[in-house]
Amino acid sequence: MTPSYGPWREDIIKLLNDALATEIVCTLRYKRHYYTAKGLASPKIAEEFLVHANEETAHGEQLAERIVQLGGEPDFAPATLLDRSHAATTTSRSTCRR
Repeated sequence: MTPSYGPWREDIIKLLNDALATEIVCTLRYKRHYYTAKGLASPKIAEEFLVHANEETAHGEQLAERIVQLGGEPDFAPATLLDRSHAATTTSRSTCRR
């Protein structure tokens, strides 16, 4: 555990868990796009979505590791992912960092 975070450790763990939720939501969205890509260019487009999904997964794993290093528990609870995520949503599309 990193002692230098002092009284802010719990706040930092909460922020990291919120970031983890965002990465998980984005991973799921990219996976959905990967599986539903259609059309002439779909193989290349689907491949690009899969690359982004894998990158988001790697980011989430790094966040989970850091949370554990700080003495916290990564929050993978499906019931609260959207509430904790900072990925924007609209009725017609969803946005992650890409």
